[in-house]
Amino acid sequence: MAVHVWGLVAIIMFYLLIFILGIWAARKNKKKGKEATSEDILLAGRNIGVYLGIFTMTATWVDGALISGVAEGIYTSGLSSLSMPLGYCMSTILAAFFVKKMRKGNHVTMLDPFNRRFGKIMTGFLFLPAFTGDIFWCAATLSSLGTTLTVVVGFDHWIAITLSTAVVLIYTLFGGLYSVSYTDVMQMLFIFVGLWLAIPFAMSNPLMTPLSETTEKWVRTFPNHDISTYIDILLQIMMGGIPWQVMWQRVLGMKTTRLAEVMVYAGAAGFAVCTIPPLLIGMVAVSVGTTLTVVVGFDHWIAITLSTAVVLIYTLFGGLYSVSYTDVMQILFLFVGLWLAIPFAMSNPLMTSLSETTEKWLL
Repeated sequence: MAVHVWGLVAIIMFYLLIFILGIWAARKNKKKGKEATSEDILLAGRNIGVYLGIFTMTATWVDGALISGVAEGIYTSGLSSLSMPLGYCMSTILAAFFVKKMRKGNHVTMLDPFNRRFGKIMTGFLFLPAFTGDIFWCAATLSSLGTTLTVVVGFDHWIAITLSTAVVLIYTLFGGLYSVSYTDVMQMLFIFVGLWLAIPFAMSNPLMTPLSETTEKWVRTFPNHDISTYIDILLQIMMGGIPWQVMWQRVLGMKTTRLAEVMVYAGAAGFAVCTIPPLLIGMVAVSVGTTLTVVVGFDHWIAITLSTAVVLIYTLFGGLYSVSYTDVMQILFLFVGLWLAIPFAMSNPLMTSLSETTEKWLL
């Protein structure tokens, strides 16, 4: 297993920052001379402020599964793959209508109202789909994280997943939701700034075909008989996103009901904004793939994987400095290569003299 040393150093530094911040938040929230209650662990003592709440609500939806999924979905299926972020964004807005009722009951978990209404046995049955959904969600997030670390650092999948899970479990066990909320802030800053910084470099890639010329490939359409299926999936995601414990944990942990409502709406807006960078990356992937497929004869997936890996690795190692130097070499290759191609193009035996086609190329 070949490990990229500087990439590994960067990941270790990031994980240390997350771990230290999580432990600091746990110590900050610890009450002197008093054992922490279940509300302190699960709901951060119902003391989350509006800004911290907005960050952690946005981070609840924006994870590796969303970023990787949207980019890959745009490449493989076009804009129709936006059903997931669109559906979950709308489900968050719909959930805002239930905030007052949930807060008024002073509930600790999403299932408390069902427990009071139907009893423990029925609540136990309702717990199963909620638990299963969270298990699959965690698996998707950890899998996408493992894929990213495999490409950037060179880790095996299982190492990346085990390491990430251990770090998160330790600081969560120490500080509960309070630690998770503070680490969400740092993670969201890294994700938001990092993704938007990557867009200019991706859009200026010399191998990229202009987006206007590849519109059909990243927009795409689906047959009429699939529209009903698409609507069904969208409604399933919208309604299925409302009864999600992770979201309601944030809602119930806010200081006031009013702040909880603001957090939900602002979190939905943040979710929508954070969907834009992976959307653009997917569009760029289609355009870059088109260029390499025509010039080299690569399959689309080989072209995209190769280009993405190369750009990510040298950008992570050296940032703008590396990008600037590689730009110099790329410009030299482009300039010399294009001028070298002119004599071969002009001497093509199938070519009609330029003087005889003046009307066509002057138009």
